Amino acid sequence: MFNKKVIKAIHTLLLITCLSTQVISNESRTGAWYSVIHKTMLNETYSWWTEIQLRYDFNPKNTSETLIRNGLLWTLPDSEIGLLYALVTGDNRKEHRITLQHIQSYGVIFDMNITQRISYEYRMQENQDTLVNRLRFRLKAETTPENNSNLIFWNEVFINTEESSNFRGVLNHNRLFLGIKLPLSANINIELGYLNLYTPRKNGDIIEHNIMMSTYL
Repeated sequence: MFNKKVIKAIHTLLLITCLSTQVISNESRTGAWYSVIHKTMLNETYSWWTEIQLRYDFNPKNTSETLIRNGLLWTLPDSEIGLLYALVTGDNRKEHRITLQHIQSYGVIFDMNITQRISYEYRMQENQDTLVNRLRFRLKAETTPENNSNLIFWNEVFINTEESSNFRGVLNHNRLFLGIKLPLSANINIELGYLNLYTPRKNGDIIEHNIMMSTYL
């Protein structure tokens, strides 16, 4: 079984996050995110990343999104560097993102595989100039395999790199995920869980409760 202390700590942190963001938010939303991800090895050093995300908001008044991301990954000892491009579309909206990212693996700590991802996003939205570029910091913990499944926890902070009229400060938003990884075959895995998304805005904070499922091919 999974380490009981680890599970208890993660559950406590998740509960505190959900309650605290619910209290301070002005608007609460629910939705579902689904993604399909494929990593193709080009050789021992380079690989190609392909990702499709469907983000659905259960409230028909709010915008649902589709994200398509592709890019080149460079594998180094215990780390990886990536240059990616994403197209994000919604209702009458089209955004282009160019991302430079670095993923570092710290190995197994307290029976969990720890990785860190740092990204810089350059964002362009057609016919608008309201977007800000962002730095993203994600820390991920994944338990070592037990009974063909892994418990996954990660938190990602989005930081504005320039002043924005939409946000109160430098925090763009925060994403917190808790879920489980299930292997369907030797080459296919599914990650299923809960995604908490908090956005602090000048006209009212937003908290989103999402079901999230990712298929890795």
